[in-house]
Amino acid sequence: MKIGAYQFAVTNNINHNMEIIKKAIIQASHEGVKLLAFPECALTGYPPVILKVLLQSNLMN
Repeated sequence: MKIGAYQFAVTNNINHNMEIIKKAIIQASHEGVKLLAFPECALTGYPPVILKVLLQSNLMN
């Protein structure tokens, strides 16, 4: 089984992230990939740095 990983810069724009993911899936399928992994938070659109800042601000209030 051919496995792939697709790395990209996750943004706060979930629709934009989904478009990137869709294009990656199509490209990978054309290359015979059966399992494609994406970065953590790719679907939710919350980059870890922003989440860390939000958590820190909530803890400080």
